[in-house]
Amino acid sequence: MARRSYSFARPNQDDGENITRLELSDDGAFTYSEEWCTYAWNVAKSAKGRWELSGDELTLHVEESENYHPTPPTILKAVRREGAFDFGGGTVVTLVASRSQSREDASQDREDASQKHELEREVENFERSVNIAPSKLVK
Repeated sequence: MARRSYSFARPNQDDGENITRLELSDDGAFTYSEEWCTYAWNVAKSAKGRWELSGDELTLHVEESENYHPTPPTILKAVRREGAFDFGGGTVVTLVASRSQSREDASQDREDASQKHELEREVENFERSVNIAPSKLVK
């Protein structure tokens, strides 16, 4: 069974990233997830169900949900634009050329991003401390 994976990421106000993923299977099943990631926390929600494409309109029939939104049964709609789907509100998921990452790979990517962000914060704090004038008590 073939799966097509779509993804979208954008920075958020907490020095992290918002990631949207959509996977469509040839058998008509889909998984949809949204994650809000920072160096300190990660919040995720996901939905599963059936999908159909009519013309350029993708309809996701949500049958299961890990979080309060979207609450089944509900419908999510997107418009197809070339190799992408536009869900509105600035969320446009584009086709990922390679096969979808395993959960372990995605988890490792988040951990690497978290460590990189922590290191950047440490460098910032060190640079600030260099600019502090020495105390008059220190000779």
